[in-house]
Amino acid sequence: MKLEHDLTENLTISNIATYNKSKNDYIWTQPDDSQGNFINATTGELKDIGIWRRVNSRTTDGNTFSDQLSLRGKFNTSILKHSFNTGAEYSKLDKDAGSYLVTDPNTSAISGAITNGACTLGLAAANGWCTSTFNPNANVPFLGTITKNARVSNTTTETTGIYFFDNIEINPQLLVDLGVRWDKFETELTTYKSGANLLPTPTVVNSDSDFWSYNAGITFKPTENSAVYASYATSATPVGVDSGESSESSPSLAIKDLDPEKARTIEVGTKWDLLNNKLNATAAIFRTEKTNTRVAVDANTTMNAGESKVDGVELGLNGNITDAWAMSFGYTYLNSELVKAAYNAKANEGLPLPNVPKNSATLWTTYQVLPQVTVGGGATYMDKVFGAKTSTSEKWVPSYVRYDAMARYNVNKNVDLQLNVNNLSDKRYFTKAYGSHYATEAEGRSAVLSVNFKY
Repeated sequence: MKLEHDLTENLTISNIATYNKSKNDYIWTQPDDSQGNFINATTGELKDIGIWRRVNSRTTDGNTFSDQLSLRGKFNTSILKHSFNTGAEYSKLDKDAGSYLVTDPNTSAISGAITNGACTLGLAAANGWCTSTFNPNANVPFLGTITKNARVSNTTTETTGIYFFDNIEINPQLLVDLGVRWDKFETELTTYKSGANLLPTPTVVNSDSDFWSYNAGITFKPTENSAVYASYATSATPVGVDSGESSESSPSLAIKDLDPEKARTIEVGTKWDLLNNKLNATAAIFRTEKTNTRVAVDANTTMNAGESKVDGVELGLNGNITDAWAMSFGYTYLNSELVKAAYNAKANEGLPLPNVPKNSATLWTTYQVLPQVTVGGGATYMDKVFGAKTSTSEKWVPSYVRYDAMARYNVNKNVDLQLNVNNLSDKRYFTKAYGSHYATEAEGRSAVLSVNFKY
């Protein structure tokens, strides 16, 4: 719900309140080679005695409320013109999380352990929970039971923020941006079960932090159609920021008292409007530095001991070459480096960061062949990325080029049909590498037909 009111000609107050209810409920299996069933550790030889079908499951129920109150307006101080935005934000998440318990016919928990049917016992002894490595059979009947294990834990997260941003026009050619923000982050994880068994007393872990963030920038416009700018910004990532729903883990005894991870970005760039504003060209160089990075120094200890940096260049060109021909091009170069590692991993300093491609590029173009018909196509290139790179080993996925296409037919001014075909060549490639033993495979050739209505 949004409420907005003009207090004066130059002053507007607004409030946006939202409530979201979410649910996550799934169970699936994936091949898992973590038990050494796939590769002979001594010779490196691929084996086909079978690979374990690891169970992955999740069930969550979440409620989120957020409210943003803002005041924006304009005022002058002497020769300076100010456009400001200030306000406060609050949000609260309450989430119950659980999983599914999957057992074999003997009601033992299915795992990769040899005693519970790992593939080293042979496919016949694995009760369908192993399959051939090179000729997997998806039609093996399910043997066992599935039981919902609800409300294993509860996570409550509250965030509060106050901010002020000011755009200052010194003259039409020179602009200055200044901003400051304060955030308070509080999260609590309550665990009720160990597996399916209720704990005699629930365990509670809290993590609280507050931090300031800043940004500043200056823009110079040598002409009406061009600009040169420089900017500086900071940010922070507290413990448990995403409540354990992605790569950031929930608060635990090992990390609850750690400081927020901090980052700062410095950027210099330029923007130009060309061909009577039909074509826009951009270029930028930047550095992003991350400090206070959380690293695990051993199985029981995590420290704010890491530092890293990424130096980058971005080039962009988009717009209309002719009235009928439009294009968009982007190129990014990233040079990443682990600057400081934990005391027991100093040999890895100077190596590139995981999943940061050195080169990437996109090209997309469309052409209106008829007043009602537009066709287009493009390509995406991504350099190889490392899942992990150390002084003694590396895990990576190769570079790839993906081709896409589209066609759009305007039925009338209010309705159009559009067909998008992605990965035209049905290329097999991977979008992400992991430091463990697997990678994320991209979707094959796919097509989407959509109908768009405009009124």
